Amino acid sequence: MTGKLRSFYDTALVWSSNALEGFTFSLCETDMLISDCFCPYGKTFQEACAVIGLYNAVKYMYTLAKKSFVTEMDICEFHKFLTGSLANNSIPGLYRTQEVRILNSAYDFPPAKEVPAKLDECYNFLEHSGNKHHPVIFAALARLKFVLIHPFADGDGRVSRLIMNTILIQNGYFPVIISPASKYSYNQTLERSRKDLGYSFVEFISSCESRNQKDFIRFMEFNQSLQEDDIELSHQDGENPIEQTDSNPRGTGPKMK
Repeated sequence: MTGKLRSFYDTALVWSSNALEGFTFSLCETDMLISDCFCPYGKTFQEACAVIGLYNAVKYMYTLAKKSFVTEMDICEFHKFLTGSLANNSIPGLYRTQEVRILNSAYDFPPAKEVPAKLDECYNFLEHSGNKHHPVIFAALARLKFVLIHPFADGDGRVSRLIMNTILIQNGYFPVIISPASKYSYNQTLERSRKDLGYSFVEFISSCESRNQKDFIRFMEFNQSLQEDDIELSHQDGENPIEQTDSNPRGTGPKMK
């Protein structure tokens, strides 16, 4: 990714993932905290920790791009980055020892005593099933398998999206940005996935990835048009946008010919 595109994705990933969990930082406020270390008035320490922690987790995610699969250690590291923004007495990097339930969900998660065995199945899937599915399908199923276990007391949604996006970038795809405006549809597909073996959720994530690719094309076309406009303006001003004289050592721009 180019610098501008990477910066956009980092900010958008952090903002959207936190917003899906109910945090109130806007996209602009998220960018202010990440880029300028400026925390807007009225925001809580927990919310600021959520932004900075997830931003650091996203940076860590990119370091895993050349790995073959996501490991248990990677997942626990993701969770540790969320320190300061976790609720329900969740201990960073450690699995839950109590039962959990999601508000407005019709389903229960596995009892805490079953979490280790369920995770073994999940980690086996992550290591050995990548070549059995299309990368986007595999990423969606991995995210689904993990979040339906809900192994941590808090932070599972954010961690599961990091798992999904790590798999995508490991396979040359863009990270999926799920708009908070789609939160209802997103949650509904998660609910339906328990009945349809994940089909509706895979379809939802596939549509998000397709939209991200279209956004990338528009971004590149927009950048190209800006560069063409700059070249045209340089010609109109009588400048040569290609050649520079040796008498311009400080690189202050092309000399007039």
